[in-house]
Amino acid sequence: MAYIAVQKKNNQSKAGFIEQCRMISVIPKIDSKEQTFDGDGLNGIMHIRKELSNEIFDGNFYVDNKFVVFIDGYIATEKKENYAKYVLDGFLKDGDRFIVDLNGEYNIIIYDKEKEYIDLFNDRFAARPIFYSQKGKELIISNEIKTLLNFHARSINEKGLLEFFLFFHNVGDWTIYENVKALKPATHLQFKGGSVIVNTYWSLTYNKTGHNVKNLADDTKQILAESAKLKYRDRDKLGLGLSGGLDSRLIAASIPEHLKPGIFVRTYGFEDSSEMKIARELYRKLNFSEHYTHEPFDISFYKLLFPAVWRTEGQTPFFGLKSLTQHQLLMDKMYYKLPGHFGDVLTGKNLRPFMVKPTNKDRFIDTMFGNTIKLKLNQEIKKVLKKEYYDSQIDAVKQHLNESYEAIEASNNWDLCSIWDLQNRQPRFTFHGSQVDAYLQETIKLFTDYNYVDLMASLPLHLRFGQSFYKYMIATGFPEIANVINGNTGVVLKKSILGNYLDLYSVYKTGIQNRRKRSSTKVTSSYANTRQDNELKQYLLDFIDDSAFPGEWLDKSGMINIIEEHYSGSVDHNYTIGILATFIAAYDMFVVNNYSAVPERAQPLKSN
Repeated sequence: MAYIAVQKKNNQSKAGFIEQCRMISVIPKIDSKEQTFDGDGLNGIMHIRKELSNEIFDGNFYVDNKFVVFIDGYIATEKKENYAKYVLDGFLKDGDRFIVDLNGEYNIIIYDKEKEYIDLFNDRFAARPIFYSQKGKELIISNEIKTLLNFHARSINEKGLLEFFLFFHNVGDWTIYENVKALKPATHLQFKGGSVIVNTYWSLTYNKTGHNVKNLADDTKQILAESAKLKYRDRDKLGLGLSGGLDSRLIAASIPEHLKPGIFVRTYGFEDSSEMKIARELYRKLNFSEHYTHEPFDISFYKLLFPAVWRTEGQTPFFGLKSLTQHQLLMDKMYYKLPGHFGDVLTGKNLRPFMVKPTNKDRFIDTMFGNTIKLKLNQEIKKVLKKEYYDSQIDAVKQHLNESYEAIEASNNWDLCSIWDLQNRQPRFTFHGSQVDAYLQETIKLFTDYNYVDLMASLPLHLRFGQSFYKYMIATGFPEIANVINGNTGVVLKKSILGNYLDLYSVYKTGIQNRRKRSSTKVTSSYANTRQDNELKQYLLDFIDDSAFPGEWLDKSGMINIIEEHYSGSVDHNYTIGILATFIAAYDMFVVNNYSAVPERAQPLKSN
C-alpha cells in the first residue's frame, strides 16, 4: 500500500507540506521510493517500500501538461502499461463512468491543473482506507489520518468515539476525529470551486437468478483462476496464511501451478491444534514447496500498542492485530500476503436464523443495533463512560446506524444484513487491520474481484445459508482437498448441497464444541488477552492520573475498577481494555502530543 497525500491549499508552503508528510509517514530503516508533485494549486506525495515498487510503483503515477494521476493500489487488467495513464485515458473518454467496471483495489486521485479540480475514486469495497478533511476552501486527502490531523484537525468527534466504543469500528464516513471523514465504498469525490461533492457510483444488490448449480461451481472456479492470474502477476514473495477454514484453502487451491514454488505458506498456531494438522494436510495435497509453521511466542502487548495505533490512527482495536507479532519472522520472507476477506460474508457465514423470521425493516434494524454492540452495555461500557456523555450521544449514534441500514436497497432482511456488513464493518474493521502491515506486506484480496462478487451476489438464499454452495463448490471444484475437514465445524465438505445442509443441522444440534477439538484460532485467544501485560496496565493507570485525561467522556473511577478487576483475574474485560488502550494511546499520540515525525515508541518491530 502506497502512502499518498495531496493538498489543495494556497497559503501552505509546498515544500513544507511534502516534507512534513515525509517525516510522519516514512518508516525508519524501511527504504522507500518516492514521487512528488508541486503544482500551482495542488501539492502531492506518494511513496512505497522499494521492494514492493518495481514496475507497479512506476505505473501508478502519471503527469502531463494538464493532469496528474496518483494510484494507491492496482488495476486488474490484462494490459501491462502505465496504469495511471490507462486510468486517465478512461476518464477522458468516458468521464465519471469509467470507474464503474474498473476492477481492482485502489484509491485514484486525478488532478486537473488547468481547472484546479480534484477527482478522487476508490474501489467498490474501499479495500484501502482513505480519508479527507475540508476546512473552508482547503482540502487534504490521504490514506493516513495522521496527515490530516497534522494539518487540519486535532480533536475528538464525540459521536464517532461512542460509535467506536460500541461497535469496535466506525460506520459510514465517521471517524473518531473531528473534521476527518472516511471515503465510503464505491465513492467519487470531487473538489471543485472550493466545494466537496460526494457521490456513490455503484451499490451491491443481491440479484437472484436461476442457476444450474454444477455450472455455477465451474464458473466460480474459472473466475477465481482468472482473477489470481491477473492479481498475482509480476509479484515476488507471495505469502499465504493457511488455516483450517474455508477461505484460505480456496485461495491456496486457486493459485496458479507455476507460482506455487515461490509461495511462502505459513500457519500460525499451536503444534497439537487441529488447525495446524488441517493446514499441514492441505499443504501436502496442494503440492506447495515449503510450509513454515510457528507457535505463539511471548511478547508484551504494550510494545505492540503504539506501532498498531500509529499505523491505524486509533481506527482498529489493537488486540485484533496479532499479525504484528509475526513481523519479526515474516518481514523478509514475504512482500505480498493473500488474505481471505469477503469469503465468509459473500457466501453466507454471517446469516443467522433470526434474519429469516418475517419482520418489518424498522424492527429488524432495532434488533441489529443490539447485535452490533460488541460489549455488554451495563456491565462494561457504562462503567467506563461518563453517564452524561453516553446519554447525550447514544441517540445520535443509533440514528446513524439506522440511516446506514435504511440507505441500503434490499428486498429482505438477510440481504440487508450482508450488504451492510460489506459496506460498513468489513472496510472499517477487517480491512483496516492491513494498514498496520502495509509497510511490510502488500495485501492482495482474491475475493474482491468484481466478477466473483457479482456471481456470489446472484446466489439465492438456500445456497448461501450455512455456506452450503461454498462448501459444495470447493468439494467439487477442487477434489484434491475435498476430503480435508473444515476446521470450523470438524466435518468433511460434501459434494452435494443437501449433504452440506445435513452437516450444518448436525453441527447446530450437537454444538461445534462437541464436534471437534478447538482450533488454534480459539486457543490463541488467551495469548491475545491483555491480562498478561502488566506494562499495559501501568500505562493505562498512569494516563488516568495524567492531567491530559479526557474526563468529559471517560469515568476515571470506572476505568480504574475495570482495569483492576481484569488484572486481578476476577472478571475478563479483555475487549474493554483493548478499546480503552487503543483510544487512550490514540488520544495521547494524536491529540495531546504535537508530533512531527514517527515517534520512537511507534516504530515497528525489527526483523530478527
